[in-house]
Amino acid sequence: MYPAYPFLALSAAIALHTTLTNIGTSDPARLMGKIPAKLKLYVVSLFVLLALDISVARTIGIVTAYRAPFQVYGPLHEDRLINNEANVCLGKDWYRFPSSYFLPKGMRAKFIKSAFDGLLPGQFTEAKTGFGFFPGTWLIPPGMNDQNLEDPGKHVDINHCSFLVDSYFPNLPSSDLEPNYIEDTATWEEMQCSAFLDSSQTTFIGRILWIPDLEVIPARAFSRFKKPHSRRASPDPEKPTSRPRSTFKAPEREPGVWTAVNFKRPTAPPYPDWDVHETKPLPYRPFRHGPYHITMGLRTMQWDEWIELDNHYPRFHGDKKRRIEDRGEKCCKTAPEAFDGAIELLEEL
Repeated sequence: MYPAYPFLALSAAIALHTTLTNIGTSDPARLMGKIPAKLKLYVVSLFVLLALDISVARTIGIVTAYRAPFQVYGPLHEDRLINNEANVCLGKDWYRFPSSYFLPKGMRAKFIKSAFDGLLPGQFTEAKTGFGFFPGTWLIPPGMNDQNLEDPGKHVDINHCSFLVDSYFPNLPSSDLEPNYIEDTATWEEMQCSAFLDSSQTTFIGRILWIPDLEVIPARAFSRFKKPHSRRASPDPEKPTSRPRSTFKAPEREPGVWTAVNFKRPTAPPYPDWDVHETKPLPYRPFRHGPYHITMGLRTMQWDEWIELDNHYPRFHGDKKRRIEDRGEKCCKTAPEAFDGAIELLEEL
């Protein structure tokens, strides 16, 4: 639509010029030529001023009523969040997401499951090499189709979300797929709240134009549009990212230089209700729904998720134990120069 706007403006200018030429004629043989010039000037001026007033009211109305989706991303640009790798998730308001340019470097827009069952936008690859002369946005994102069929591979678990954009309209009921996240203050902390026009509670004129807040004029109804910030809930062994992040940061060093430092690993929080015979393996799925597309199943690893035990551990451990007993050093051997590192690894485990 954007390329059409200059031509619309040009057509309006040509139409206005043609109309003014016909109105401004002084030919006495035509009807317009018999109308006094001052009267025609007043009528034309009134028309132009009315058009300008409507245009300004329309512009102000759009800006004041629907600017919330552009405002809520402001807190993400604070110094404490700059260069922080995190997921900014959208649910039922996915179609109001303006652009990834509103997010700081390192943050990515993700979608959680909502009542919408169509095809969500895809993410362009950020790879720069290995795809010929046209990497990046030239490549079609996986899972796309021309039938508006849902691709579950575009959804992420809400426990992988550091930030969540959501709207709240009191007259709209919540559901299992679209709960009122804004009211869940035990899990989410409010960072930004902006007013958003509630079209179901606003008259037709109030939806298309700005109108003053006078008692004789029906008021425009606004609801809340927020970006809450996560306050992580209790850990869940089936959702590893719900556990708190480690505060450890490696000391800065020159490239190629390794300096030994004294270090003691922080105590890891225990799994709730964990049982070596009952806890099932965590699901890792490096593939997408639909046509087979192999993907790199890589993601940022939390320290407490390095070694995860489940009900397969006794069987695997028994197999390894028997294998080492049968083959000895042919199966497992520690070189003398790596002995200190092996001891450190065992202490870490």
